Amino acid sequence: MTTVPLWKSLETSLRQGQAVVFSTVVHQRGSAPRPDGASLLVRSDGSLLGAVSAGCLETDVVRHALRVLDTGQPELQGYRAVEADDPLGFGLSCGGSVDLAIERWGPELLPRLELLFEALAEDRPVVLATSLESPGQLAVRTTDQCEGDVSEAVRSQLLAIDLTETTAAAGQPWPAQAWLASSSDGERFVVRLHRPATPLWIFGATDSADALAALARPLGFCSTVVDARSHFATTERCPHADAVVC
Repeated sequence: MTTVPLWKSLETSLRQGQAVVFSTVVHQRGSAPRPDGASLLVRSDGSLLGAVSAGCLETDVVRHALRVLDTGQPELQGYRAVEADDPLGFGLSCGGSVDLAIERWGPELLPRLELLFEALAEDRPVVLATSLESPGQLAVRTTDQCEGDVSEAVRSQLLAIDLTETTAAAGQPWPAQAWLASSSDGERFVVRLHRPATPLWIFGATDSADALAALARPLGFCSTVVDARSHFATTERCPHADAVVC
């Protein structure tokens, strides 16, 4: 069964006129259950998608998300380890700590998010910046475009990000990388980044090639199987490859 990407569910909700709250881990320290970029989508109909922990934080995050959905004001929420003298208390049992940015995204933002969704659909590098000080202000940047209504100070930091850099997060579902930043004039904003998968060419459409392709995607690779024999170069033989070329 194919899992629908979080960004696709976000896009669908906005196109249906439904507001959502996007909660993202923007910083984690020590032993934490999910990395920076882990996100939870809370829709206005009460449905959820994604996760920001192993289940220990979601109840409280949803409580904050419903408040943000009502007020429209973003929140930066921190969670720490469970106190030793209260092992059943609320917090992270793994001993680390995380900070979450919790933001409301309404259908009115859709026209300014089209570039983001287009780039994600085509698996191109893209970065999104959303202001915590001025809710609704955002900017989207690809390798050749930068659109949005953020301040010049935020835009300059966005333009300084190297979208071509190869990292371990390449090819992982957006937002595979996220962090909280501050501009030169003190404005706080959330950065959510996507880098496409690294190409992997596999020559020879054998059973081993398909097994290798199956391992490649979770590791950040986009696999193409190549074989000059048309009866071998089929998606039926290599169902896990992103592309099969004869």
